Amino acid sequence: MLTTLRRVAAIVTATALAGIGVVTPASAAATPWTATFAAGEVCTFSLTVTGSGDSPAIHREFKDRHGNVRVILSAGKGQALTFTNATTTTKPYSTPANGSLSWTVYNRDGSQTIQLLGHNVVLLFPTDVHGPSATLYSGLVVIKVDAAGVWKVVKQSGKKLDICAQLA
Repeated sequence: MLTTLRRVAAIVTATALAGIGVVTPASAAATPWTATFAAGEVCTFSLTVTGSGDSPAIHREFKDRHGNVRVILSAGKGQALTFTNATTTTKPYSTPANGSLSWTVYNRDGSQTIQLLGHNVVLLFPTDVHGPSATLYSGLVVIKVDAAGVWKVVKQSGKKLDICAQLA
């Protein structure tokens, strides 16, 4: 369950859930969702993330000759997101649906390489390199995920914003 939640929540694009495993037609409105992370999981305080709006418009899986998924491409306008410090009355931080693209390569050794373009929020947990954190990136982000599921941001260009600091 934690691995599934991590895949769904760890890469939250600033405009959409990262589309990994999510396939919704562009014309269909996505169901609003909420995810809450306990203090210490992403920020030093309890963080609530809500999303609403359209889901990614494109989701493609590319398989090898044996039928194994090797690459997933997700792109689209996505969802508006709101981040709330659940332990104080600090004003929430919101992002509009801006658009993003994620390109995930499943390597043969069990690791993954994730490339994000556009507006993306990356949530890192305490077990990840430089975690915990919640960061909004505008530009390019490259993340390596080892076979044990540990995430590490290895490249970033463009702007970034520490969401936890915004809400502290």
